[in-house]
Amino acid sequence: MADLCLSLFPWTVFRKTKEAIKPHTLLDLRGNVPTYIWITEGKTHDINILDERIPETGSFYILDSVFIDFKRCFRLNQENAYFIARAKSNLKYT
Repeated sequence: MADLCLSLFPWTVFRKTKEAIKPHTLLDLRGNVPTYIWITEGKTHDINILDERIPETGSFYILDSVFIDFKRCFRLNQENAYFIARAKSNLKYT
């Protein structure tokens, strides 16, 4: 896989000995066809992609548990979209 990443995506340096890409995909379940695919370096957090998209009403956004930004998630809520995020064990909330 590393050879594939390096040949197609030479900017994918993740660590000194690893390369990685991360596909961020918006899937329309009514047609089972991706409506948006953004390929980034492996170290890009999923939550940062929310800055690139206008939230779609009624959509569900599934986020990685590495980093949850409640301000961005609140923006989804304001647009009548939903988010699902696996919480880390040390998450503090009220």
